[in-house]
Amino acid sequence: MNKIIHKNEGNTINCQIVVEADHSASAIVLQPEYASPEEAIGAISAELLKSGKCLTFKEIQLVLIVRMKLSSGEVQQSILREALMLVTNKSLF
Repeated sequence: MNKIIHKNEGNTINCQIVVEADHSASAIVLQPEYASPEEAIGAISAELLKSGKCLTFKEIQLVLIVRMKLSSGEVQQSILREALMLVTNKSLF
């Protein structure tokens, strides 16, 4: 069963689409939520490794930018923006 979850966060409504796979007990979340920039970087790094892609600063930056553009919540956009700044500053050195 597919679900759309709405959460009110201050003045914004955060919408999350969950698609449940038939072959697994776990659901696939198309727009994950992160509690901190570090959590976002770690989760994205794990996703890239699981998918067999190279783990580079550029790959992480690309995913962060896409997730930030797709995110509708101000809190998540702020967390992803901060994560992007952390990764960008690390890649400059």
